[in-house]
Amino acid sequence: MKNLQPLLEYQKIDIQLRKELDEIEKHELQEKLRQAKEQFDVAKNNVVKSEQDAQSLLEFFDKAEKMLSEHSSKIDSANKKLPKISHEDIDMRGEAIVALEGMVSKIIELEKKMFEAKRKSEHVIDNYKLSSERGKKLKDFHANAKGKLDEFVSKKAPKINEYKKSLLKIKEDINPKLFASYSDLTAKGKYPAIVEGKTSDSGKNYNCTGCGMSMSNATRGALLESHITNCENCKRIVYLAK
Repeated sequence: MKNLQPLLEYQKIDIQLRKELDEIEKHELQEKLRQAKEQFDVAKNNVVKSEQDAQSLLEFFDKAEKMLSEHSSKIDSANKKLPKISHEDIDMRGEAIVALEGMVSKIIELEKKMFEAKRKSEHVIDNYKLSSERGKKLKDFHANAKGKLDEFVSKKAPKINEYKKSLLKIKEDINPKLFASYSDLTAKGKYPAIVEGKTSDSGKNYNCTGCGMSMSNATRGALLESHITNCENCKRIVYLAK
């Protein structure tokens, strides 16, 4: 039992430290910060997408204006040539009229696409504005919440540092193999990791006070002989108090 005392003292402080750290990790602002970060990333991605869409629309309008100008020039040229074609040359006039109608049709189709692109550009602009405003508000909220959380953490820091220093000092007196076993258990979230074995029938049966399960005869024998063993169920370190 004497050899276990440093570890029991270590565990006592370790649990206190864990409570302090849990208060930080489970603080309501942590979840709000996480949500704000997620929402900000969505807004940021929307802004980036809006900028990409705007660039694509600008490129489309640039090409569309050039095509519109080219088709208009061809129509003007065709309109000038048409009167010069003899009325008797029906085939040539027919081909010229068909070509002219085809160019007019292309212009109409191009104007439709430009109109649709204009409507899309209005949507892109609105989305960009809304996402930018949303992002700014979330950024301000995040900064404010982060400041409050940092203030909370700074108030906890002295006690946390005190616990950590105490643990380092006590660790020097703990058996390395025993401490390694303790560390493996706590890493899996098993607090407390070292517990007392208890009997309610004058030693005929013992229970692990960590999980409450009854020990087998072999484990009970090891506990009575060495005053320390591991629970078969939860694997905690079980000691026998004198």
